[in-house]
Amino acid sequence: MLGVLQGIVTMREHTPESSQKQAFVSRWRKMFQQGLASPELNSYGLYAYDTVWTVAHAIDSFINEQRNIPFSLNDKLLHANATESQLGKLKVFDGGSLLLGKLLETNFTGLTGQVRFDQDRNIVGGGYDVININQMIIRSVDDDKPLRIGVPKRASFREFVTEYSNHSILGYCIDVFNEARKFVPYNIPYRFMPFGDGQFNPNYTELVKMVANNVFDAAVGDIAIVKNRTKIVDFSQPYVSTGLVIMVPIKHEKPSAWVFLKPFTLELWCVIAASFVIIAVVMWTLEHRVNNDFRGPPKRQLATMFLFSFSTLFKKNQEDTVSPFGRLVMVVWLFLLMVITSSYTASLTSILTIQQLSSPINGIDSLVTSNLPIGYQVGSFAYSYLIENLSIQRSRLISLASAEEYESALLKGPAGGGVAAIIDELPYVELFMSKHSGFEIIGQSFTRSGWGFAFQRDSALAVDMSTAILKLSETGELQKIYEKWFCKMGCPDESRLDSEPNQLRLISFWGLYLLCGVVSLGSLVLFMLQMIYQFVRCKRKQIHHPSSESSVSLSTQYSQVIFNFFKFVDEKEEAIKKVFTQGDNPQVQVG
Repeated sequence: MLGVLQGIVTMREHTPESSQKQAFVSRWRKMFQQGLASPELNSYGLYAYDTVWTVAHAIDSFINEQRNIPFSLNDKLLHANATESQLGKLKVFDGGSLLLGKLLETNFTGLTGQVRFDQDRNIVGGGYDVININQMIIRSVDDDKPLRIGVPKRASFREFVTEYSNHSILGYCIDVFNEARKFVPYNIPYRFMPFGDGQFNPNYTELVKMVANNVFDAAVGDIAIVKNRTKIVDFSQPYVSTGLVIMVPIKHEKPSAWVFLKPFTLELWCVIAASFVIIAVVMWTLEHRVNNDFRGPPKRQLATMFLFSFSTLFKKNQEDTVSPFGRLVMVVWLFLLMVITSSYTASLTSILTIQQLSSPINGIDSLVTSNLPIGYQVGSFAYSYLIENLSIQRSRLISLASAEEYESALLKGPAGGGVAAIIDELPYVELFMSKHSGFEIIGQSFTRSGWGFAFQRDSALAVDMSTAILKLSETGELQKIYEKWFCKMGCPDESRLDSEPNQLRLISFWGLYLLCGVVSLGSLVLFMLQMIYQFVRCKRKQIHHPSSESSVSLSTQYSQVIFNFFKFVDEKEEAIKKVFTQGDNPQVQVG
């Protein structure tokens, strides 16, 4: 039956331990062996036993005082079914109210504890045990026996948790546990039991195993919630978000001579160069008929065309735009240039800063593929993770026991017998960097985890503590505890060093280029339609000579028309207007 109820949390009447209770249970077992009693003896049986004694004490007290026990016939029973039953002959006890008073005056110690009643006729001191049915065993969640809570006795980063010389156990994790305990709806008697010698950080996986093996009832501290640990214990809701990060020393390097090309990809540089040429052609096409600055000998027009286009980058154009189409294209083009130049400036600034604070390690992939030594914290799960998940050779891993060893190993570097980088959990690294300058985090966390409290499997307390931690977070108490321990001189910085900032790509400006292209193409189309319309009008005003044209082939005529059209487009706008105003003069020819 208990197997069906596995994991159920319920309540039962509380019966404190006593010598009287132990003696009764012993007698009951002997009676069971003799076949005189059933094997089941629970709290209901103990309360039934005390109930019989309560009635017996009340009757004894009543008899000793009254001496006479009056009984009388009841009229209701006498007239009800008198001829068919013998109920009418039954007598009723007349001292019921007096006997009830004696019952309420009861005061003695029974198997269930002190037996007495209050003014509301309720038993005084009645309580309940919260129990959890776990692995065919009924366990009390709140009993008189305190929980055995294992606490890591840290040697480094003692702000999180450790035991001090006066045997007091303090730290950020301890404060979180004590505050969360206030939100649990029942009392939790507990006793902290240090784990470790204090010379080196203990192995946290071993601490978790001791909880699973019932050496400890729970473990409180900076315990990372990782996969292999969740298989043997239950964890509370994480109260700290963490993960493994890479910490490296900062090295100042001279910027590259070609660093100004790095903000953009080669593809984007090619598109930008092509766009200047295209804008030069578009603006010359739209402006040369109405703008004298775009006219003259071919060499001068070519130079003006490209100087105008590239000078827009510096907003130093000597030539003004005149045509409406040209002005529309310039508005969109200048907006595109503004966005590109701003992005270039920001990206170049970032790259120059990163080059001054650089590291040969780009991230976890480059670190794994290299043969550089890697440091890790003693007792951390990082050691097993690097070997089992990233297949890093054990010979490359160097254990570090303190913050001083962190600093020394990083400053020495691989050439001096130190390490190239340290892989550790984010809270430790942030605390270290808040006290030591010259170090940075490369990239982001490459694992996602959290710190929680460990409990035995199917523990009801794990669920209640998770709820309590969520309440701490909602009320802001969790942040206050963090600030109490780590923000006395300013909170740890979460700065990152991205050794290879992302270059800006064409996709980042695709929308603007599309807008500029649509406006430019639309302006050219409208301009060409206008030119075709004017060209047709002019051709209608010309004097035709059929005799001279009859001998010309059809293909030659088409070529001549196309040539005349481009020559017409190259004409100045004023000359075209004169053709339209001199429509009565048949000798005027254009193209």
